[in-house]
Amino acid sequence: MPLCSAAVPEPTDAELLVAARSGQALAWNALVKRHTGRLWAIARSNGLDRDEAFDVVQATWLELFNSADRIRDPNAIAGWLNRVTSHEAIRRSKRARRMQPVEEVRMHETNEDEFTGILRREDIALIRRHFARLDDNCRRLLGLLFADQPLQYREVSELLEKPIGWVGPTRDRCLEKLRRMVIDG
Repeated sequence: MPLCSAAVPEPTDAELLVAARSGQALAWNALVKRHTGRLWAIARSNGLDRDEAFDVVQATWLELFNSADRIRDPNAIAGWLNRVTSHEAIRRSKRARRMQPVEEVRMHETNEDEFTGILRREDIALIRRHFARLDDNCRRLLGLLFADQPLQYREVSELLEKPIGWVGPTRDRCLEKLRRMVIDG
């Protein structure tokens, strides 16, 4: 009778997700270890720099954490992660392409009348009206980040009792909501 040592099979994604849903940190760690390399590749393949790719991957894991109980087919977790990463990377990539570098404006070389054409009081009032329509999380987060003396992500994270990785992706989503509201009127 030959001696055979049977290898213990790796848990499936479905098994890991079920365990992660029940709060098992080792299951979360195993999912992250198994899929993060591919998520990085997806983010970087959309032309994002290292920091943006990091934010995309973090946003994907945060989305899984927030949505884990709503995923109907735990066997399809790899595809779900790929789609979320791809959509977020594409969204950020498009936003980066829309942003154009602005020539530095020197206050002493520009008179006040030139600024009134750039930013009118009506524009400020419009933005304030739409800002007031944002949900509480967005208003609090953006208020802290864009105050006269803005807080660092770590401070915002502590004040709002959220993980630090939540701040950047949520800020981006809130600003995108506000942008759409202003554009759509």
